[in-house]
Amino acid sequence: MHVTLGEGFFVKTNNKQNIPFSHREKGYPPERIVRPARQRSGGYGRGDEGKQPHQTGCILASMLNHLLRTTQKTIDRARLLRKTQLTTPEKLLWEELRDRRLHSLKFRRQVPLGPFIADFFCPEAHLIIELDGDSHEGKKEYDARRTRFLEEHSYHVLRFSNEEVIESIEGVLQKIVECVEAWEKQFER
Repeated sequence: MHVTLGEGFFVKTNNKQNIPFSHREKGYPPERIVRPARQRSGGYGRGDEGKQPHQTGCILASMLNHLLRTTQKTIDRARLLRKTQLTTPEKLLWEELRDRRLHSLKFRRQVPLGPFIADFFCPEAHLIIELDGDSHEGKKEYDARRTRFLEEHSYHVLRFSNEEVIESIEGVLQKIVECVEAWEKQFER
């Protein structure tokens, strides 16, 4: 993944987590700034020509994820939640969000963010979608603390009840699109 960072520089993700000591010492995220390779001309190159800005990735999202310090316990719990059976509202919403079906945005489900696990997460739009069902009853204080934590890390949290998703999936999708468009609008010049 390459993300344009300014004049002639890209951020290259280092998936192996081999972060140079000087970067670890300064607290930099596991990306490094590198000079770009020569541009290829014509043909079906691997460049980012013609893609929407949100399709090329977002360095800010990856930096924030690094700063959230997710524990292995939370990661394992998220994996378990992804493998277990989805609830009916989660299935309905996931079918509409997966494979860039909504507004060409990539959504992931059951994503660990710090000490919390988001039901649906779109890193390009800094958007978290939470479905409040039976497991959220009596946890208003916990949900408020969780929302406050995520908003402090510049994520926008949308909450929908299971009934809302089942009864009016189109209305839920419209609210999500409106939220994404409002987020994109603040970057237009």
